[in-house]
Amino acid sequence: MQSKRQGSQDEEDAIGDLGRALQLHGLDGKVKVALEQAKAKRLFHIAKEKQMFAGALNEGDLYEPVPSEQAIKEAAEFGVDLRDPRVKAAIRHMQKHLPKNVEELVYEKQNMEKWEKFSKICGLIVFLVSLSFAMFHLLMRYVALSAKKPDQVHIEL
Repeated sequence: MQSKRQGSQDEEDAIGDLGRALQLHGLDGKVKVALEQAKAKRLFHIAKEKQMFAGALNEGDLYEPVPSEQAIKEAAEFGVDLRDPRVKAAIRHMQKHLPKNVEELVYEKQNMEKWEKFSKICGLIVFLVSLSFAMFHLLMRYVALSAKKPDQVHIEL
């Protein structure tokens, strides 16, 4: 039985060989299809490996704290089993996405307020630029109409 690393090297070799065959035979349909299939298979294996190792490398799932007996009893009063893998996954998800302390909440609120001010200012700027273009257009139209009928334009001082 071959190792996973050997299998991935075989896939890389196959992609290289099919690429060279495609260069030699031009746009041969069978070679092109085989090359696309080999690339898709390799991408699938890469995605599967990333998914397999993502938790261990990025999330720190190698060590999972064991809940205390007291925490298990308290959770059981609410009908929650802290040893259930689905409950553990839900807790990890919440810990990852919820703020950890009050400072983070304050920081998030300040960022939201800054974003709201920024978006209002941008909206105002867009409105003023649009208004200035409209006024410029009307002014140019007036000048163009004035230029066509010089005898009707009277300037009083």
